[in-house]
Amino acid sequence: QLLLDRVAILAGRPGSFRFEFDGEEPMRSALQEGKGLVIVSAHCGNWEAAGHLLSRLGAPVNVVAYRGESAALRRFFEGALAEHRFSLIESDGSPDAALAIMAALARGEVVAMHGDRVLGDGGVVVPFLGAPARFPAGPHAVAALSGSPLIHAFALREGAYAYRFHAYPPEHPRFAGRETRGELLRDWVLLFVTRLESKLRDYPLQWCNFYPFWESAT
Repeated sequence: QLLLDRVAILAGRPGSFRFEFDGEEPMRSALQEGKGLVIVSAHCGNWEAAGHLLSRLGAPVNVVAYRGESAALRRFFEGALAEHRFSLIESDGSPDAALAIMAALARGEVVAMHGDRVLGDGGVVVPFLGAPARFPAGPHAVAALSGSPLIHAFALREGAYAYRFHAYPPEHPRFAGRETRGELLRDWVLLFVTRLESKLRDYPLQWCNFYPFWESAT
């Protein structure tokens, strides 16, 4: 059903859907700080539904995509949302991708990232739905290093033709020193994972990570 909804939205029929937004004003206020905005979400619900809110924020939006996902996302940007200010940053863990992300934030733009897909052997292991799992620390490290506010957000299907975008209050991750960096990153990731758990317990069929997720922690 999520895929069918995605096709309908991409085909230019978003008016057939009802979109509700919780937390739009905090997102706008965070952007007014002038340091950009990091939005962290997950492979759950419907990104296209979230795009309708992001396009209203009045700032360019950059979506960080892993290599292999970028071709489909590029078609998305060039098609249904071509009239909006979206850009794609392809991430393969290289310094070039990190520089592009930091440059976008320095310009006061939005950078949207997934917080449930690890590149390579990095990441932080935290409890997730009853077993240890590995999650990326990159989105939170980016916010801490850039000084940008960070918001956890999810767009989930509430029923036929209905979606709700929920954004949590802004976080302001900051490193206190090199010796506590690992501990702080784990705490920030754990907060995101706890919120993701809460959403997935309410919407268990909307998590679209189709691979042995818990094995990635070994």
